[in-house]
Amino acid sequence: MLWFLWFKNPSKIPPEVIQLRFCRLVFGLRPSPAILGSTIRHHLNSCEKLNPKLGYVINLLRERLYVDDFLGGADSTEKAQEIYKNSEDIMSKGGFNLKKWNSNSEEVIDMINSAEKSRETFTPKSANFTQDDESYAKSMVAPAVNQDGKFVKVLGVNWNTKAGEFLFNFTELVKFANTLPVKKRSVLKITAKVFDPLGFLIPYVIQLKCMFQELCTKKIDWDQELHGNWLAKWTLFNDSSSDRNKVRIPRCYFITTSKPNSVQLHGFSDASKQAYATVAYLRSSYDNGRVAVRLLCSKTRVAPVKQQSIPRLQLLGSCILVRLMNTVQNSLPEEIRKFYWTNSKTALCWITNEKPWKQYVNHRVTETRQLLTTKEEWRHCPGSLNPADVPSRGMSGHKITRQGHKINKRKQDEILQVCQNEQLCFSSEDPLFHVLLCD
Repeated sequence: MLWFLWFKNPSKIPPEVIQLRFCRLVFGLRPSPAILGSTIRHHLNSCEKLNPKLGYVINLLRERLYVDDFLGGADSTEKAQEIYKNSEDIMSKGGFNLKKWNSNSEEVIDMINSAEKSRETFTPKSANFTQDDESYAKSMVAPAVNQDGKFVKVLGVNWNTKAGEFLFNFTELVKFANTLPVKKRSVLKITAKVFDPLGFLIPYVIQLKCMFQELCTKKIDWDQELHGNWLAKWTLFNDSSSDRNKVRIPRCYFITTSKPNSVQLHGFSDASKQAYATVAYLRSSYDNGRVAVRLLCSKTRVAPVKQQSIPRLQLLGSCILVRLMNTVQNSLPEEIRKFYWTNSKTALCWITNEKPWKQYVNHRVTETRQLLTTKEEWRHCPGSLNPADVPSRGMSGHKITRQGHKINKRKQDEILQVCQNEQLCFSSEDPLFHVLLCD
């Protein structure tokens, strides 16, 4: 794979053919990511055997490296500096030069910049560096994205390091959408260009996905001009796209000034005739009485082309809820208590009762049980209080940015009754109310 044929002297006739081999991993080859991953894993395992004391940092590198990007964190600046120094030392032994470091701590950034400049200044000229390596190192000492380093990209997601928020900027996407003809092909192009791995914009994007499915069902040609209701939906998408630039999601899940005494994972699922969706939240409580609720991620799918009943769609929503919660739990450092919420009493009955259901229902109920969910973890939530209702039906960009966290008295009484019925210790001041009652 890394061997190739070349001419030893192209000007010689006939030229002599020789075998050459790449001494570095070639970027762009199909097996390159797998080769890189196995090489890094082998190097980390070797380092762990030689120095078991660095097991914590090695585990971080093993679990938080995504191809060539490392995402990590620490509870203090001292711990962050220790992770930086040890990870640099570990990876450099394998010939990997970690660059483009960034952090929301100015103290950590100053330390890293100082260390990088010192390393560049005191590196002996006899060291085994090529000119390309030196130029690359010099260019990467500067901020990666802009002059003040405020906005950076983390695996394609914009991160404001000063405010500690994920944010979205779709200016270029809107300009591109306005240049496209209103056709089925354009709907698919724009849908594919929205990069939202954590599902923060799902209430918005699901409208395009449902529209594309409808166009396919009606057997609309790829280059046929759209009119009527479809044209109105496309126009609404472009008109409300500018509001998505105002969507901001807090990056930190906890209150940084204190340590939580209780952490819970709450997942909600819902379904409509167009789609079914799930949303996951992290709820943490503290000794001083404060409670924080943060949106983790969400997932949605368009309803099957073959029409299903709403209870069956609700069951499909419960299935992707279990999968999403299982993925979230596997990414967390420790096991935490989970709550599964659905507003379908029929789906809840299917999941919590061990009976010989029909094949369609039984297969999906079996999957929820195979992923280690118990019937005690499932709860019923009224549809009017279910946050997954929004991504299952869709919402315009205007409403997403304007939706507040207002609580009216009637809904407050409803949710208090739900908590009492489910034996949950929530008060009317709990932020979970704000999550459930977003209008």
